[in-house]
Amino acid sequence: PDETNASVYENWSLVDRGNTGIYTNTFDLEAHDIYFRVYPELTGWGATPYSADATGANVDVTLSQAYEYVTGEGCWHFNWTGGEVTFTLDTKTGTMTVTPGATMTE
Repeated sequence: PDETNASVYENWSLVDRGNTGIYTNTFDLEAHDIYFRVYPELTGWGATPYSADATGANVDVTLSQAYEYVTGEGCWHFNWTGGEVTFTLDTKTGTMTVTPGATMTE
């Protein structure tokens, strides 16, 4: 990912809607194993300050539980069976939380 293909990633952004340091967005996702980490800019893949693990290991998450982020390449992972899910990156507390929405079918 970089600025030349930014439009591909436009709908996958977390947004700070009040200059609060809390970036969030809700997505309606099909059933899938979800692996993710968050990048502050479109500068290609690799280490990010918003990763699940510094060594690159993937971390299974429990929905609605906050996890501390670190600089690295580890992905958070969860098995999703479909519906709305909200991703929240809180730069004030240093955490990432994934919360099922009203249409969740976990």
